[in-house]
Amino acid sequence: MPFIQLNSLNIHYQQKGSGSDLVLIHAFTSNSSMWMFTNIQDTLAADFRVTCYDLRGHGATTVTPAGYTSDEMADDFLALHTALELGPCVLIGHSFGGVIGIHTAVKRPDLVRGVIFSDTYFPGLRDLEPNMGQAEPWLELQTQLSRCGVEIGETVDFSRLFREIRKMDETQRKQLNEEMGIFGANWISRLGALADTTAGVDTFQESGLTATEIASVQCPVLALYDEFSPFHKTREFLERALPNVRSEIVPGAKHLAPIQSTDAFLSYVREGAMQFTQDSATLTGDHS
Repeated sequence: MPFIQLNSLNIHYQQKGSGSDLVLIHAFTSNSSMWMFTNIQDTLAADFRVTCYDLRGHGATTVTPAGYTSDEMADDFLALHTALELGPCVLIGHSFGGVIGIHTAVKRPDLVRGVIFSDTYFPGLRDLEPNMGQAEPWLELQTQLSRCGVEIGETVDFSRLFREIRKMDETQRKQLNEEMGIFGANWISRLGALADTTAGVDTFQESGLTATEIASVQCPVLALYDEFSPFHKTREFLERALPNVRSEIVPGAKHLAPIQSTDAFLSYVREGAMQFTQDSATLTGDHS
């Protein structure tokens, strides 16, 4: 399991393939294993050099007390980019991973060939999505945990979720295994490690990525939104505001397209990444 030490962070990453650089950025509360058990990394590695990594506080990367805003997470990625000597990248982000991708494109447009994101909610566009608490993934999680005697409330509150998960007893954990299966229960159980961090608050901070900053991104963007996404107002804004954007609906998915509709997600991502790298090579004269 490869790691790289970057200041206070020991970042776990995986890299496969050769060619132009693609970077896979997972969602908040997820980890890089999602790209591996769906074979997304392996499939894309047939045509690209594909890097995936665990965000700070996630997977096998160091848990820090603070530093979880999209601005700070973009800086983490830029440090990783330098350390791994990556070239200009296509950034592929699921959910909060897409916020990190766009924030990186704002901060260092010279390093980003394009951004592809999946069902991304932007804190800087929160006024467009007043009913986030009614998003189906949160409601489903709320119901599953309630059946195990764990109450996380009707309002999206990840800080509370992390504290409640950490307090679970052995009986509740066994119930969770029955309710969610061993993989789902393992994912939930790991979240208790974030209980003493600012992650649950930081992730929902605008952190400088305002609507104006989002609209300033010049690189090509492929905005994938799930068929049953709660964020179609965001999609409509991006279609109007971004100068170089294409949006697509991923059929059958409800916020977890890389897992729920893997083939469709991969098809869009591969096509978009191919186009972005070819267009970039044409503009720069780089045909390597």
